[in-house]
Amino acid sequence: AYGLPAMTTTLTLYRWHEGEPPSEVPLGSVTLDGTDVNVPAFGGRVICDGWHVVVSDLPMNDPVSGEPYVYSVDQSDYPLIYTETFSVQDDMHWVFTNTFDKTTVEVFKKYEQTTERPPVTIVLFQNGVEFYRFELDGLLDGSDESGEPYEKQAGLLILPNLPTRTLNGDAAVYTVTELIPENYPYQRVITGNATDGFLITNTKNTG
Repeated sequence: AYGLPAMTTTLTLYRWHEGEPPSEVPLGSVTLDGTDVNVPAFGGRVICDGWHVVVSDLPMNDPVSGEPYVYSVDQSDYPLIYTETFSVQDDMHWVFTNTFDKTTVEVFKKYEQTTERPPVTIVLFQNGVEFYRFELDGLLDGSDESGEPYEKQAGLLILPNLPTRTLNGDAAVYTVTELIPENYPYQRVITGNATDGFLITNTKNTG
């Protein structure tokens, strides 16, 4: 719903002789997007089953000197809305976990001094930049299970699965506003915050 980037990542392989400082010169890189791959790379083969990657046929020793090799893998170029953790087992198995840290913002719209409920457009901003628009029309649709923004009850907008960081990796700060149509006879007041929820109150002009 929010136009977030697809998950991609680049794995880079390094190799050096045992007992030497780790090499800063990569042996090669491969970019992954979750699709199956079986291609030659790094002097061996890269076989991807979704996000499970096997690099096979790599030499264990230098073919000239006979010295044993040490290998290392690094991950880069993944969307910064994800948090990376990794572990290494037996110097052979690298596990990279990219976690999508998310939050939910609720916006409640109420009217004062009127029974009319005209549709309005709610605009969500992330760090001051427009991020998403939703029309509140009083029609209940969607569910928590959908993972998509929806109107849970008349005037209550649920915005789930919002990234807690921007694409630059900065902490995401969410604010909202309401687009008021021309000749809209209401005064608007917005209170609250992204953590506790926003309240938009429209009071009809009676004067």
